[in-house]
Amino acid sequence: MLTGFGSPFLHASFSTADENVLPPGSSSALVLNHLTHDFPNQDSTEIDIVIRTRGNATSAANLAALAAYTGHVEALSSISSIESLVNVALV
Repeated sequence: MLTGFGSPFLHASFSTADENVLPPGSSSALVLNHLTHDFPNQDSTEIDIVIRTRGNATSAANLAALAAYTGHVEALSSISSIESLVNVALV
């Protein structure tokens, strides 16, 4: 009998709500549309990380350690870009 009551949930699909749940034409959907089209790339937060080194920060050993550290940070899936002394983007 309990199996019969639970059978409707066998094919249930659960998810979190996102912007797709907003009714088209609603004020919140219009504001979201305005923000995403007029202010692109605003979905990230910049974080400054300060590294303390032993000795000269620009020594070969410290630059190699910084390069390794920034490589590990950049490999994280939530990181879109990284700028540091060892990997400044050239324009």
